[in-house]
Amino acid sequence: MKGLLNKKQLDYIFFHLNYIFEITQELKGRFIFDNNKVTGVGNILFNLSERDIELNKVLTIDNIPILFPLNQNKRFYYFDNNNLIFEHDILKSAFYLLSGYQEWKSDQSDFYNRFPYQRSIQNKLGIIKKPIVNYYFKILAEAIEQFCMLNNIPFEKKKITNNFIFLLSHDIDLIDNYNYYEVGNKFKQAFGLSKSLYSKSKSFKIFLHYLYHWVSPFSKKNPYWSFEKLLNIERENNIHATYFFLDNDQKHKDSYYNFTDSRISNLIKKLEDQNAEIGLHGTLRSADSIDAMKLTLSNLKSITKSDVVGIRQHTLRFKHPDTVQIQEKAGIKYDSTLGFAAHEGFRNSYCLPFKLYDFENDRIIDVWEFPLIVMDGTIFGYRNLNFKEAEDTIVQLIDEVNKFNGIFTLLWHNSFFEEIIFPGINQFYKKIIEKIVLRKPEAITGKVLLNKLMELN
Repeated sequence: MKGLLNKKQLDYIFFHLNYIFEITQELKGRFIFDNNKVTGVGNILFNLSERDIELNKVLTIDNIPILFPLNQNKRFYYFDNNNLIFEHDILKSAFYLLSGYQEWKSDQSDFYNRFPYQRSIQNKLGIIKKPIVNYYFKILAEAIEQFCMLNNIPFEKKKITNNFIFLLSHDIDLIDNYNYYEVGNKFKQAFGLSKSLYSKSKSFKIFLHYLYHWVSPFSKKNPYWSFEKLLNIERENNIHATYFFLDNDQKHKDSYYNFTDSRISNLIKKLEDQNAEIGLHGTLRSADSIDAMKLTLSNLKSITKSDVVGIRQHTLRFKHPDTVQIQEKAGIKYDSTLGFAAHEGFRNSYCLPFKLYDFENDRIIDVWEFPLIVMDGTIFGYRNLNFKEAEDTIVQLIDEVNKFNGIFTLLWHNSFFEEIIFPGINQFYKKIIEKIVLRKPEAITGKVLLNKLMELN
C-alpha cells in the first residue's frame, strides 16, 4: 500500500472515529498532515507514511503492532509546545486493516472462493484475537482528549451502548437431516468423495446413523428443526436473535426449501411474533450477481411482515468490494458475513460496526458491517476445539470486545445440535448463552443496532 492516504481515505478513518468521540470543526481545524511541519501552538500533527507494508519492519509498541512506522521510537505520540504529535502513521495502519485493503489486493481464494485466513495479515502477525483498530482508535482518542485538556477545547466521548453488544444469529441452511440429500452427503464424506471436517471413522459412523434414521419406520427425529429449542433458550435469557433464511436457488448448493413452503412461512411468522429479526442468507450466486441478489431479497420480503435490512452470505462467500456493492445496490443496510471460517476472531481487526471502502471510486460503501466473531463450525469443525477450549476462546474474545463496548456476534446454526457428531453440544450451547448473558450485554438484533447507529450520528 504505497503512497500517503488521500483526503477521502483520511475522511474514512475520521468517519469511524466520530463514533468514538465527537470530531468538531474546531478539532478538524487543528489537524495537520504535513510531515514534521507543525508550527504555532495547539495543533495536532499526524505524521504520514508513503511506504508499502513490510511485515519485517512492523513496529510493536505495548503489544500493539504499528504497520507503518516512521522510525524506531517506541512511543505513539508526544506533546511539544501544546502541540500533539503522532510519532507513526496510525491512520494508515487503521485504514489498511479496516477498509478491506488486503482482500481487495489479493488474488488468493479457498475452496469456497473466499479470502483465506492463512493468507491474512491477522494470521501472519498473530493478531486474529485482538481488535487492533480499536486499540489504534483508543490511542488516538486518549491523545486527543489530553490535547483538548491542554488547550481548553471541549471533548465529548461517544458510545453506542453502555455495555458490549451481543448479536446472536442463526443461519438456516438446512431444515431436514435424515433425508435423501443429507444421507447422500454423508455417504460421500464417509467414502472420501467430498470434503469432511471429521476423521474417516467418525464420518463413517455419522453416515450409518443417518442411514438408519432415514430408512427406519420408527425414527421421527429431526435435530435440524430446532426452532422451538432456540426460541425457548432465547426467551429464558431475555434475548432476541436474527434468523437468516436461505433461498432455494442452485441445486445442492443453496437450501432445499422455499420461502413459500408452509413450514417456512409459518415459522417466519412465529419468529416475527416473538420479536426475532428475519434476515437474508444470501445465495451463492447473490455474492456475484445483482440480479440474483434482488430476486432472493424480493422472495423473502414477499412473506415477511417487517422489512428485511440485514444479510449474511451463504458459506461466508464474500468478495470485496463486489459483494458489498451488490448488497448496497439491492438496498441492504447491514451485512454480518465478515469473519474467517477457519478461525474465530476479528477479520478486519475491529469489533464495532464499520463500513468497507470502494478503492476504485474512492468512497465509503454505504452498508454497515457487523463483524462475525464466532461461528459454531469454526470452533468445532475447522479448529476442532473441545468444549473447554471453545469456552475459553469465546471468553477471551468477549473480554476483548468488552474493552471497547463492541459487538460480540455469535453464529449458531439451527442444524448444529446433533449429539452423534458432538456429544454434549446441546448442553454446551445452553451453557454458553447463559454465560454470555450473565455478563449483562446489550442483547439485541442487527436491526435494533442499525437504529441505534442512526440515532447516534
